[in-house]
Amino acid sequence: MESRGNNSLPGPADSNAKAESAIAPHLLAGEALLWCARPHDRDAVRSRTTLIVVIAAAAIVMRMIPGESALATTAQANAIFLAILVIALIGEAMTFHTRLASTFYGVTNQRVIIVWGLREHDFAGVPLGLIAAGKTILRRRGDNLELRDPSPESFFDTSYIPFTNPSAPPRWAGQARTYRLIGVTEAGRIYGLIMDTAAQRT
Repeated sequence: MESRGNNSLPGPADSNAKAESAIAPHLLAGEALLWCARPHDRDAVRSRTTLIVVIAAAAIVMRMIPGESALATTAQANAIFLAILVIALIGEAMTFHTRLASTFYGVTNQRVIIVWGLREHDFAGVPLGLIAAGKTILRRRGDNLELRDPSPESFFDTSYIPFTNPSAPPRWAGQARTYRLIGVTEAGRIYGLIMDTAAQRT
């Protein structure tokens, strides 16, 4: 499904320029870049922030239960657990944002491309011919686009492994069949662009 190795989206010029500069070195001879961008993770960060606030508030409430009763003792223990959970969630949210900040997406006349990495960029390219042939399934889930192998076992892949890049599951997880474009502005239009370009590959 993968090979490792024109901007038409409205948005900040510097963001798209960075995406283009990250993707350009991976283009093949005769390959034209039709669209490129970086993820917009506002919704994901907002949901994580809400969860952290709710759990932190619950921990504070439990710490405020007075007395030496069994209920108070249990509440104190639960408050400590929730405090640890809040710290872990903050760390996960920071990792999520950092990894997406170093991720770039592109669509060419031949492939869907994902480039990611904090220091050294890694790369995955999904040929549009596989989408046209039904060997790769493209799905839209809100502002996210998912490229998935149609084999039954791929549907048991987790959608996201904490502390990893949500766009490209790590190789050790055995989920290299699935890639995701997260927080795509005008996801419906980009979905159409991919499908229309893939149809031209048949």
